[in-house]
Amino acid sequence: MCRNKRQRKQIRLGFTLMEVLLVMAILVILGTLVATNFDGIFGGAKEKSARIQLDSFSKQLKLYKIDMGNYPSADQGLDGLVNAPSDANLAQKYPAGGYLDAAELPLDPWNNDYQYESAVDSSGLPGFVISSAGPDGQAGNDDDIIVKSR
Repeated sequence: MCRNKRQRKQIRLGFTLMEVLLVMAILVILGTLVATNFDGIFGGAKEKSARIQLDSFSKQLKLYKIDMGNYPSADQGLDGLVNAPSDANLAQKYPAGGYLDAAELPLDPWNNDYQYESAVDSSGLPGFVISSAGPDGQAGNDDDIIVKSR
């Protein structure tokens, strides 16, 4: 009897194939759960980044209005924050470095252009609407990120 116990201990030193497969299956399930949670975290970060950028544009557009007397036209769009207007009188008022530090407008976190529209606010004053089409790149959906003048 003692001899059989010793033989069983010697044979039982390694893992069985079933044990190894079970551990592998558990690791795959845990890895999948972690990966899907990180995707949600990064998606939220892109939306926050787009909202911060739109808020920055909004502040720069308000400075533009103070200097120039009005918001950029729909034709100028956000490009008015980077390039001086073609009108000579307005170009004299335009600051030397523009209203943004960048040489050109940045893209949204999904590599799409930000959209700018001239608008009239609720009190009848000139305003603007700037937006990002969001993760799907299609404007007019629920995932759009929009900032309006007040």
